[in-house]
Amino acid sequence: MMHEIIGISVVIGSYNQKDRLKKVIEGYAHQETTVRFEVVIVDSFSTDGTPQMIAECSHLPFHLNFIQRENPSGKAEARNIGVRESTGDLIIISDADMIPDKGFVEAHYNAHQRSHSACCFEGLAYNLDNYDWPLSKAPEKTQVPNKYQDGDALDWYYFLTGNISFPKSIFSVEQGFSLDFKNYGWEDLELGYRFKKRDIPLMYLTTAVNYHYHVITDEEKVERKYTMGQSAQIFIQKHPELKWFLGLNPVSVFLRKRLSRQNFIYRMIQRLKDSKVAALRSFSYWFLGEYNYLTGLLNLSND
Repeated sequence: MMHEIIGISVVIGSYNQKDRLKKVIEGYAHQETTVRFEVVIVDSFSTDGTPQMIAECSHLPFHLNFIQRENPSGKAEARNIGVRESTGDLIIISDADMIPDKGFVEAHYNAHQRSHSACCFEGLAYNLDNYDWPLSKAPEKTQVPNKYQDGDALDWYYFLTGNISFPKSIFSVEQGFSLDFKNYGWEDLELGYRFKKRDIPLMYLTTAVNYHYHVITDEEKVERKYTMGQSAQIFIQKHPELKWFLGLNPVSVFLRKRLSRQNFIYRMIQRLKDSKVAALRSFSYWFLGEYNYLTGLLNLSND
């Protein structure tokens, strides 16, 4: 396998996700495809036994390249290293908690073979709401809204790197993900925006299916919004024309600067998290998330 031509490379960044990563590797071991592919895992020196688990993986039907590197810039740097070390002309970027369906690799590869020009393909990714595996029921939550159909053109804000593929050549021209993004969020969308500015299409590929084996609570989503806001600030510095799209508008700025956690409006909405009415709970978590996002975006104190 090592001496055979690789048709497509799957690049995954990982840190302390041994159990999930094992399921991901098993998913790639059961791919139904004729194309030769490799999986490149860039691990940030996990301490949970990941290297030992990888060492026990044998007789895989694909080449597994396990790389351990310090990645000061986080996910962006790990992925850049993985793409650089890959041997395929086509790249799939995925995650250590995204389990591929059996036709995942074949679908991405065939899509590029049918394409007459450089193109990016966003696959169909499901967000799971529990840790059942194999699945106990068909998942419903998709990362790309259900209104989009196979073959539809997607805008740059759906360049989601849990399930994306592209020619290695266009990634290299753009020098990959920006290392300025060190916190959670936006490093993938920023690259997608650069591709859009170069008129590189992003198409929806519903035959390339994988599953996000990562359950996150509403509270965790709210907390993440702060670092997303910090990353959005970097995005705006690079592309100031997007400041309104990314939430830096006069109304939002005015309201956030005049609202604190001690304000009675904030406290009243926060209490709605415990409401028996689902719509009120949803509104509360949305508001708290937006508050944290703007706090990070405006570089305000998060007390």
